[in-house]
This record gives sequence, C-alpha cells and structure tokens, in this order.
Amino acid sequence: MLDYAGKVGPFAPASLRVHPLTHLERDLEGQVFLLTHIQLRDQWSDVCKGVGTMQFYLYKPTGLGGAGQEEQVLRWEISLFDLNQNAVFFDPATQTYRFSLGDLPLWVQQMAPGGDQSATGPGRFRIIARLTTPTPDGGQAVLADELVLDR
Repeated sequence: MLDYAGKVGPFAPASLRVHPLTHLERDLEGQVFLLTHIQLRDQWSDVCKGVGTMQFYLYKPTGLGGAGQEEQVLRWEISLFDLNQNAVFFDPATQTYRFSLGDLPLWVQQMAPGGDQSATGPGRFRIIARLTTPTPDGGQAVLADELVLDR
C-alpha cells in the first residue's frame, strides 16, 4: 500500500471542477448511483491528480418556487491518500476522478433514466465537492465546486 500524506510538488491541485459528465446512472440490477466526475488542475491550469480527503454533499431544494433554500440530505467522504486506491478512482479517458455515490434518496433515484418521471419531488438537486489537500508549502488547501442536476 502506497500512502502519501507528506509534502506535494509544484503540480499540486490548485482548482477543482465538478465536471459536466456528472450524472445519475442505473446499473443492470436497477440500483441508482450518482457518477460524479471531478477534474483537478494545477496552478498552470493543467489537468493533474491529487491527494487528500474528498467530500461530497447533496442538497435538496426546500424553498417554494425555487426560493434558494436548501437542506443537506447526504454526505460522503473518500480518502485519496492511498495512492493505489487513488489510481482506481482516476479515469485516464476523461482525465477526471470518477466516484460512484450511492444510497440516494428515492426522489433522486426517480430522476435517473428509467425512473418514474411522474413522481413527485423537487426534480433537481445540488452536489458540492470539496477536496482538502496538502499544499507545496506544507499547509492545506480546500478546493470546492458545485453542480446542479435536474431532470
């Protein structure tokens, strides 16, 4: 097991993007998961890999008529310090990290292809991704982005 919790080089992640490839997907058994694509870029805006702790938050809109009020309904946390596990998450074809997030609420599952499109529910949600990563100077940086998904 390669574990990397030390200093990082000059090509450390400087920004994080929840890539538009992010979507709901249904597997052959009918289970729904949120396939979240995360792209990291270094200080020169080149795609890079990174180490740290990845957190995801799923928010449900609660305000009437899209008033902007939300409630956090789920949270996931994934360590990217184990380099072997880190490599499993990275997809060379898309140059993104791919995370399959499960245990989704029913109203989110119904939004996936093949779901009950007449079902009630907000019909959209917001996913926030946050990476806490070491910086070249020995500190830590928190990189974050979000994406709204709807039917």
